[in-house]
Amino acid sequence: MRFLEPKAGAVLGKYELLAPVAKGGMAQVWSARPVGSRGFRNVVAIKTILKGQIDDRRLEQMFLQESIVAARVQHPNVVKTFEAGEHDGVLYMTMEWVDGEPLQVITAAARERGGIPLPVSVYLVSQVLRGLHAAHELSDDDGQPMNVVHRDISPQNVMVTATGAVKLVDFGIAKTALQDDSLTEAGEIKGKFAYVSPEQVAGAALDRRSDVFATGVLLYMLTTGRHPFKGESAAETVRNICGEAPALPPSRMREQFPVELERVLQKALEKRTERRWATAEEMALALEAALPECARPEFQKYVGDYVHQLCGSRSSERRQQLRAAEERLERERNEGSSPMLAAISQGSLRALSIERMGSEIVIHAEADASFDTLSLDIPERRKPNPLKRRLRQALWSAALLASGALVGIGARSLMPQAADARSHSASPVPSAVFEDGRVRTLSEPNKAGQASGVRHSKRSTSTGVAPAPSGSTKPIQ
Repeated sequence: MRFLEPKAGAVLGKYELLAPVAKGGMAQVWSARPVGSRGFRNVVAIKTILKGQIDDRRLEQMFLQESIVAARVQHPNVVKTFEAGEHDGVLYMTMEWVDGEPLQVITAAARERGGIPLPVSVYLVSQVLRGLHAAHELSDDDGQPMNVVHRDISPQNVMVTATGAVKLVDFGIAKTALQDDSLTEAGEIKGKFAYVSPEQVAGAALDRRSDVFATGVLLYMLTTGRHPFKGESAAETVRNICGEAPALPPSRMREQFPVELERVLQKALEKRTERRWATAEEMALALEAALPECARPEFQKYVGDYVHQLCGSRSSERRQQLRAAEERLERERNEGSSPMLAAISQGSLRALSIERMGSEIVIHAEADASFDTLSLDIPERRKPNPLKRRLRQALWSAALLASGALVGIGARSLMPQAADARSHSASPVPSAVFEDGRVRTLSEPNKAGQASGVRHSKRSTSTGVAPAPSGSTKPIQ
């Protein structure tokens, strides 16, 4: 398997890469657009494999598995996966473009303002749980449960838009019932240590309740600003997760913490799986019951406005960077094209007319609602040399004269021998004779110095031929 060398303008299938967006341990995400979509904004996200520390076969299998799982999940709270493909040996996955911020960015921006408001935190996590439940409920083509476990719930994998929409991303290390056990090495833990469940650390069998535990950790951190099992080091945090001691109640960390919300959180963080919420949907409903305002339809707009206040400048900057990437790609493409293509975008061309004005050709191109004009200086066709033109005319005249002589002599030979010389009627007159192996025009002198010519009279003018000496000439037969 080959690995993509990141480069703007590279083509993968029917898409061309615009600019890098994010980079992880296994893959890189790019903004991209369909090839030939100039003038029409249809941006997508493309994920490609990076060369990692594990062998190529495992990396390829994990990537393909992610595409299969993600493509099957059709839910508003999960980023859509359109297709997965291979181009010239390079694997890639095409997903919807989310114009939003990762939850970790929002959390960092809110820290300066005292943290994310409690209702907003509950709303965000409830939406994540809705997306998770859709993934947990997946079945294969035969209707058998796929038993999907995301295994990587964290702020980095939650996107929030300026409209308040919440999207769960990255099923890269998701586990399914169909997964080959060889994709996970013995003793290997998949997921971020801060969000792993006790059974993940122990290497026990996993089900959807492992994701419920991770989501509980996420909500605890959003509402209190602290990890529920925080230790002095990462290793101590993991030991606390696996130990018997429960998480410190949120009310000990934050005053006036809602009692019902605390109960929901503590149940999600139970060490024993059978004591947790059975499903992600069950936990989402419990959260909405604890804070009913989060379930109101208008609350999404409130969340969107809040995110815009925190990260509006980042969104504007991202759009500008995306626009600049598109313009740069267009400019680089047009630098190697003709002036016509440089001035007119094929994707936006609607009408074209060409007009010649003297030495200039004017091309009128209508693109979108504007009307542009491209002028190309085309030199006029070079005029021929006058001397050469007269020479060609003289040669043509001589050729025509010779042809006429041949025709005239032929007509003379066919005339009756006893024609009346006194007749006033016109008679065919040859204009040349064959003499001494050549054609002589009647205006040239013969051997006797005589020349044929035109006889003039006062009353009329007639053309004649002086008799040639006997035996010296003959008509051309």
